[in-house]
Formats: sequence, structure tokens, C-alpha cells
Amino acid sequence: MRLKLDIDGISFFLKITGYRKTAKHNWDDAWCDVEACLQNEYLNYHFGSEILLCAEIDDLEKYLSDLLNDKMTERTIMECIEPDFEFICEPKHTSPDDILLVVVINLWEQGYMTANSIHLTLDKKEIQQLHTYLLYVKKVINQTDERIIDLIKQDILLPKYIEMR
Repeated sequence: MRLKLDIDGISFFLKITGYRKTAKHNWDDAWCDVEACLQNEYLNYHFGSEILLCAEIDDLEKYLSDLLNDKMTERTIMECIEPDFEFICEPKHTSPDDILLVVVINLWEQGYMTANSIHLTLDKKEIQQLHTYLLYVKKVINQTDERIIDLIKQDILLPKYIEMR
């Protein structure tokens, strides 16, 4: 299943497969396969492979849960082992709805990371959608869960393979 978020005119597609729960002794040997794409009329950037550890999926899901449940009091930065993603959690400033997640995507060219990046800023609703997707990836919830059904109806979760062009 693929997640599709429309973030201020940029379509962000994300598909994570191969997640499995890990233990302390093997956390660094369990990778998820990730396919991602950023698209709009000016941009068509695809990237992916084994770029997120299963343990990083666990960490991100926990950070998003804390952010959504008002348990995070200060800015938190999650850097990943592979440098494709960085996640910056911004807790509330004036109200519980005033939370943000900045997804930093570092860009590559011909196999080398460049000095360029794209920053996608997710609001509370988009954070909730990403969090629900991560719960699905971790098999905490499944396709019969009302949250998943709702996201499928909104075309935010795409259950069938749709090629990212």
C-alpha cells in the first residue's frame, strides 16, 4: 500500500515494505524497502531502496505519536543512518493543533548526495495520515481498521499499484 500526501502542491508518494520488529542485537541489520517520489508540474524526483531501518520506523512512529498526543515539549530532530531522510518534529507553539513535521529529503545525483534538499512541512492532519500509515506498515492496524478505510476512500492510501511517473 502506498501513501500519497498533497503537501502544498507537491505530491509525496511513499511506500514502505519489509518491516519487521527487531531486537537490540540486530537493529542495524533489518532494513525496509522504501520507494518515494516527489511530483508536481516542475518536479519529478524518485528515490528509494533500503534507506530506512525497521528501528527507524519504530522511532518515527513513536515521535509522531508523542507529537500528536502533546507529549513532546521541544523540537526533536531524527536523523537516519542513511542520509536520504531527516525528520524534524515541531511541537505546539500556541495550541495543540499548532504542530509541524518537517521532512527533509536530501537529493542525490548520479549516485552521489548533493548539497541540495527539499523540505516538506506537514501539518497536524498530514502528520496523522503519515502516523496511521506507519501503524499499518508495522502491522499494528490492518486494512479493516476504520482509519485505513477512511484514507483509502480519500485516495491518500493507494491499495493498488499505481506507477509513480
